[in-house]
Amino acid sequence: MNSRITKNGKLKNNAVEGAGDSTRTVYSSGSTPVYVMTPDKESIKKAHDLIKNFINPPKKSKKRQKNRQILVKKKLSTMKINMEMQGLL
Repeated sequence: MNSRITKNGKLKNNAVEGAGDSTRTVYSSGSTPVYVMTPDKESIKKAHDLIKNFINPPKKSKKRQKNRQILVKKKLSTMKINMEMQGLL
């Protein structure tokens, strides 16, 4: 499977792999033979998982949530100090 993921973890593009047959006909082509790829099942599963994670991203880890909470508390504390210094509190 050909996948490209950006530095921030977002999916840029994806392609599944499989074997092809250029002598097959399909309903939409009538009697004209066309190239048809039979996708690799593992490739399809990986693509499915990427799409699923894109639609419903996995929840952030508890450690990451804790770090975010600490950062927010620090920012709020800094804002409170600045407001006190300006006489707003």
